[in-house]
Amino acid sequence: MTTPPDPGEDDGLDTLPHPEPAHYAEQALLGALLLQPGRRSAIDLLPGHFGNATHRAIYHALQTLPMPDPVRHEDTPVWPEAVLAEASTHARGITAAYLTTLTGACPVPRHALNYARLVRAGHTRRTLRVLAERLAHAPSVAAALHHADALATYTETARSNRSSPPVHVPSTAPPSQPAHETLGDARVEERALISSATSQPDDLPFLVSWLRPEDFADPQCGALWKSITALAHRGEAVDPVTVLAEAVQHGALPPGTAPADLLTTPTTGPADHWAERILQRALLSRARDAGNRITESSNDPKTTVQQLISTSHRALRTLASLRTRWLHGPTPGTTTHYAARPSTRGSPAAAIRRPRPPAHHHSRGVP
Repeated sequence: MTTPPDPGEDDGLDTLPHPEPAHYAEQALLGALLLQPGRRSAIDLLPGHFGNATHRAIYHALQTLPMPDPVRHEDTPVWPEAVLAEASTHARGITAAYLTTLTGACPVPRHALNYARLVRAGHTRRTLRVLAERLAHAPSVAAALHHADALATYTETARSNRSSPPVHVPSTAPPSQPAHETLGDARVEERALISSATSQPDDLPFLVSWLRPEDFADPQCGALWKSITALAHRGEAVDPVTVLAEAVQHGALPPGTAPADLLTTPTTGPADHWAERILQRALLSRARDAGNRITESSNDPKTTVQQLISTSHRALRTLASLRTRWLHGPTPGTTTHYAARPSTRGSPAAAIRRPRPPAHHHSRGVP
């Protein structure tokens, strides 16, 4: 038995100036069941698969009312009248004229199963779009991970079981997103990390396994970090002079740069603090890119649902590596060329699960 639809929820297809093909498939399917109610037993959809409150209410009535007497159905409008009465209790504004529109929108009632597949595909597209928008607008790392999980779960379900029940995603505006930090804001923090790591490289064995050059918003800072980690991996000394030589050799800095320039920063702090800030910003940026990519694909009518599911899977995969580094934190002992001082820093996952104990390092939590 189907669950009565919520008249207060609507995906907004009623108001679209150019409805998607799924809208017309919904009309055709409802028209087929109004014309030939005996076909309803072959349809495995639920009201939640439909894109607006009116169609959900009509489909609920079509699936729950007792089957009409075949003879009376042929001779009288008893079936449409019963559907209208029942559907009107769940959604406002349904008229007999609209039911007539639905029957006229069904070209061939025996194609009801084809229409149902299109309705399911439309629901999948809408759900992926809404979940992707939420990922793209995540205001914090915790929110981004939550929305990524929801999107990954639905994507995997859609890939493996095309007849799965609909996922309820209320149509709400995406949460307001804080104004993006400027490149200048990011550069200040990234230069602070470069300065700290260059002058006090004790934490490098931890940080080089945690932070990658592509995590930096400023390409030059990313190139400088690549120079620092290259020296660390080779077991060579890390200080302003050696980092400068490595960076100039690989084109990360122009000739004429002085070692002191690497230490010039308007702010100070421990390297692990700046590394966390950089990785946090990178994760949110990667989540935003993944969500926007999926949303763009969902809005392209040339993209099939199968292609959209594959796009979602690939986009989330680009987020997975960075997410793993964030959740598991730096790996002690990745390099052994420096004697790193003991750290009581917990992983980001631990910061989610439990309070941090007091520590002399910067205390990290999920923003």
